[in-house]
Amino acid sequence: MDQVKDIVKKYGSYIVLGGFGLAFISVFLPFISASAYGFSISANLMDDGAWGWIVMLLALAGAAIVAIETFAKQVLNSVKNNIVELLVNFLPLGFAGLIFLITLVEGIQAKNSYTHWNVGFFFLILAALIAGAVIVVRRLIMKDMFKFDSVPTGPVAPTPVQPMQPQQFQPQQPVQQPVQQPVQPMNQNENK
Repeated sequence: MDQVKDIVKKYGSYIVLGGFGLAFISVFLPFISASAYGFSISANLMDDGAWGWIVMLLALAGAAIVAIETFAKQVLNSVKNNIVELLVNFLPLGFAGLIFLITLVEGIQAKNSYTHWNVGFFFLILAALIAGAVIVVRRLIMKDMFKFDSVPTGPVAPTPVQPMQPQQFQPQQPVQQPVQQPVQPMNQNENK
């Protein structure tokens, strides 16, 4: 497990950049193909119009943020702002998730008995999953959430529990009981 942690720490940014790069290239690869009556045609995601541009821009923006985080750490260290840190940490993950969802929805909508998914569809899914998974694992490792070294391997001795000491309670003011008014029975003649 330590080897995986080391690889993700050293090369995680480059893997995420590769994932976003693959997503960018996949927009231009055949996304879906159709064949019927001896004819076949294929279309890439850019042929669809807006969705191709959106996926391409998300891939570029995600790659730009990861590149700034990787290669311009002095700039990020000089800007000690929680909003900038939040954007750098979560925008690429959101972009990868959006690429995945757009690809999945577009692929499912275009699928019918004459069409089949092509290499662009599978590469986009793969790119989004790789980028998202490595981003999540990098963040968990950076926050030291993978602490396998501290897991005990043998029996653990119980820690002694200190008995609680009774505390003395001294009221500051005397407690007064609420005064109850006697309830008078209603006369049945008065109600009629």
